[in-house]
Amino acid sequence: DQQNALTYMAQGSLQTLLTLMFGGALFLLINSLASHHIHLAPRWNEYFPLLEDRLNSYVPTFFSIVRLFLLAAIVFSLLDAWRLFNFKVWVSHGQGMIILHTVLRIALVCVVAALSWLILASFIEHRLAISGAHMPSERERTLLMLFKNALVIIISTLTVLVVLSQLGIDIGPLIAGAGVVGLAVGFGAQKLVQDVITGVFIQLENGMNQNDVVEVAGLF
Repeated sequence: DQQNALTYMAQGSLQTLLTLMFGGALFLLINSLASHHIHLAPRWNEYFPLLEDRLNSYVPTFFSIVRLFLLAAIVFSLLDAWRLFNFKVWVSHGQGMIILHTVLRIALVCVVAALSWLILASFIEHRLAISGAHMPSERERTLLMLFKNALVIIISTLTVLVVLSQLGIDIGPLIAGAGVVGLAVGFGAQKLVQDVITGVFIQLENGMNQNDVVEVAGLF
């Protein structure tokens, strides 16, 4: 189309230039923000001693995801500038909207899982870090660490299952298979499972604790 070639080249060149300029500026801004650490107020550090380190550990992953989305936006804009790919048509028709909705739902699930773990783990660490008159007993420490480990398994498992379901994978057989495996392990290691459950209920009921003395059949 030689009659419109000049307009096509001018529009494509201008959009390419603007995309690279804004994209480069945003990349520099993201790199600058990623080099800064989150600093919480002393009061927050007193109540939640490991919250600041945990938040800072999430920063590199968060900015890596932001860079990935920014790079994808730049690539789509460049392809759209030279009419190699029509992003608006792709979003409004066909698989584009489905893919975007799936990505957003997965991102939301991951954010909710991370926030849930952040809040619950911070509460447990706050209880473990208390000193003075309200310092937790060994019983509380044991139960809190047990609940913390259980939370890791529960949140991780639920997050993986929900993400797989959002990707269109049928998780019914996975849940059924996990139930069968759990039942087999329960029967095969019955004594071990029984000991774990008994120990948890002993701690919950405070049936025995450190420095308790028991006499049974003349033995202490």
